[in-house]
Amino acid sequence: QSAEMLSTLTGEPCKACHTEVFDAYAESVHGVAKEHGNSIRPGHLEAPICADCHRAHDISAVAAKELVQATCKSCHEETSTAHAEWLPNSALHLDAVACAACHSPMAERRVDLELYDNLTAKPVLLDEGPLAALMKEVDAEGDGLDPLELWTLVRQSSREGEPVDVSLRGRLEVKTGGDAHRLAPKSQALRQCETCHQYGAEAFRAVTVSISRGDGLRNHYDAKSEVLDSISSVGSVRQFYATGGTRIRVLDDLFVLSIIFGLAIPLGHMGVRRFMKNKAKKEH
Repeated sequence: QSAEMLSTLTGEPCKACHTEVFDAYAESVHGVAKEHGNSIRPGHLEAPICADCHRAHDISAVAAKELVQATCKSCHEETSTAHAEWLPNSALHLDAVACAACHSPMAERRVDLELYDNLTAKPVLLDEGPLAALMKEVDAEGDGLDPLELWTLVRQSSREGEPVDVSLRGRLEVKTGGDAHRLAPKSQALRQCETCHQYGAEAFRAVTVSISRGDGLRNHYDAKSEVLDSISSVGSVRQFYATGGTRIRVLDDLFVLSIIFGLAIPLGHMGVRRFMKNKAKKEH
């Protein structure tokens, strides 16, 4: 096909195999702009099509979060500045929240915990065979990782004979590839803090654990939602914390008890002194 034909929605060959993703893209702000051109927004830059983001045969951008964000920023250069104007800790949000998690507002979301090597500052890489054996050992019943099994996974995936410094790097993202492409105009993007920053938030009820393979892709495994707020997860999930959203209730209770006991000691001391003083007055 000619280059002109391939640059239109009707000539896009990717849709032949990736129908669901393409249909989501066609309904997105990018797809609508591509179909109607600049008539819907005069002066707007030409909207991207599949090869503009996925670079034809190089699909690594869908596997690594840094590449996904860099791809978005290659057109939306004002992203960091624009978010900093209204979003507290904007740099942290942009690092821990996928673009589509806010810009695809109707999508279902999940927290993905990526097995991460803090010594090399890279994801832990495991080939398919060792990876399958490890997961069978850790989650023998295949019912999703609980907090203890998650802690075991972190320990078991560490390199033998070297310091243990493997943890789970968390990120809020959308559940499906279709939702990742179903981007809405920025006026519809989520801006409500309570979407994430409240206990029991919907976004934190679905959790997966991802492990990078040697071919650059990732395997995702289901985990129970309590891995985010369990006392057993303090060490393994130390790189993902959302104020209010991932509260550990046991620590909340201990904090309340410490305040109660902290106040009880001086109040009790004052009460005893007053009692003894009144007793002394009565005796005289």
